[in-house]
Amino acid sequence: MILLKDLNIKHLTDILISFGNKNTIFHSEAQFQFELAWMLQQRVKCKVKLEEMSVLFTKKIDVTNSKEQTQKIYTDIMLEDESGYRIAIELKYKTAALGSTNSDIFLLNHGAVDLGRYDFLWDVYRIELLLDQKKSSSNLELDTKVTIRKPCNKGFAIMLTNEEKYWKGIPNQTKITIDNQFKIGIQNENNNTGQLLQNKLDWRRDNGEYTSAIKNTFRAHPIVLNDTYMYEWKNYCNLSMSNGEFKFMIIEAQGKKNNGGNRKF
Repeated sequence: MILLKDLNIKHLTDILISFGNKNTIFHSEAQFQFELAWMLQQRVKCKVKLEEMSVLFTKKIDVTNSKEQTQKIYTDIMLEDESGYRIAIELKYKTAALGSTNSDIFLLNHGAVDLGRYDFLWDVYRIELLLDQKKSSSNLELDTKVTIRKPCNKGFAIMLTNEEKYWKGIPNQTKITIDNQFKIGIQNENNNTGQLLQNKLDWRRDNGEYTSAIKNTFRAHPIVLNDTYMYEWKNYCNLSMSNGEFKFMIIEAQGKKNNGGNRKF
């Protein structure tokens, strides 16, 4: 069996490719989560937990009376060995319509690819928080406190999809869309890779305002990542039907490189 400390992107890639070689189509993200967790339990020497509550975001919503609102964040898969070494894995399974209600394969169209991209990068960011090894931190700009229930040693974010808009290269365009900073498509067609820059990722308009679809939601703030990430879209499987091509990507998140200042998120 693989020691938990040795688990890496290659091991996770091998598992996903083994699923894809059998044309395994998950009916939901929950099924994807269960099947991956089960396979990890067979191959890795560790305990596997699903939906562990790992992060608390506490934000003041009324300054006059110090009223606060707390959002609980759950990690899809948490791995832990006897020494206390921990690995967090977050999953996104975004689908385009596939098959029919009369067949064994039937997937709904999730749409909202811009929100899906943000949510995947939000996964990367949240894993970064778990790697910071600090129990709590504050963002003075947003008046928000982050509490980590139990830090992790390593973490991965995985996206599996048959929606080609996620991996399609970023086209040359004169008009910059508000979600342009969240694009995760292929930038080098020779090897299906791209680069996610260490940057303040945001989709505010030039006037500093969010659109009505974003305003007053948890997505109404930027994401600031700890590192610049190279990523690669890999083939999962290709069925002989419309939207039958599936690809996946895996990012290994990195912890904070310095301890100065308040992290902005």
